[in-house]
Amino acid sequence: EGVKVQTPSGEKWLQLIPPADEPPKMLTLAEVRAGDVLLCNCGADCDAFQKEIQRRTGSAYVHAAISLGEGIVGESVLAGVQRVSLTELVGRYDHIAVFRSAYGWSPERVQKLRDFVDHEVTRSAKYNLIGALKLPRSSRAHAESIDAQLREFFSRVPDSKKKAVFFGRKRYFCSEFVAQCFVEAGFIDPSGQVFFNPRVQSPGALGKDWLYGVLVGFMSQKANYVVSEDDEFYGDPRYHEIFSEEDE
Repeated sequence: EGVKVQTPSGEKWLQLIPPADEPPKMLTLAEVRAGDVLLCNCGADCDAFQKEIQRRTGSAYVHAAISLGEGIVGESVLAGVQRVSLTELVGRYDHIAVFRSAYGWSPERVQKLRDFVDHEVTRSAKYNLIGALKLPRSSRAHAESIDAQLREFFSRVPDSKKKAVFFGRKRYFCSEFVAQCFVEAGFIDPSGQVFFNPRVQSPGALGKDWLYGVLVGFMSQKANYVVSEDDEFYGDPRYHEIFSEEDE
């Protein structure tokens, strides 16, 4: 059994592997690449809003951001879409899980990512608070109506109008913004956007889909930090166990 992915060195079948049995790698800032998805865990220091996100999503991970490379990340927070340093992001949380897409970030995709984030920052895109609070209900409704959504999508004419997600939404919650970055970078074709609707992606859900990434490791500013074995991503297969250097 395996999964077929398009790596930078070509299309390959990769064997599915059992969960890792060694401690996950603690990453340095320099090891994070453009396109890496950053899922943030507040540990024991969660505020009231973060606790509510945990309650509604069933995950300890309360925020998602995306690396733009060169030590900069894009994210959507209560103040809106912004660019911040990776150092600042890591400093705000107990630890961060880093995921790298199995499908590869080409230079063209990285440029599209940066252009999209620049566009949304320039237009002062706002935070989608209502969407964040409705996320569990939206996710259930989405899953229950996939067949109807696909029939509706393919019934549209002409083909040139078959686009489910348009450049520049008005507002984004954090993981919605990260998922939209993958749409704008060209990872998801129009029909695929029916399945990978950004508005139904929670932070924890991003870490469970290889489109958005395979676990590379964790980050923390705390000295000698050790990720708990109870962490929901602790036992995940690791990127370096699946991909060889030629695939990068």
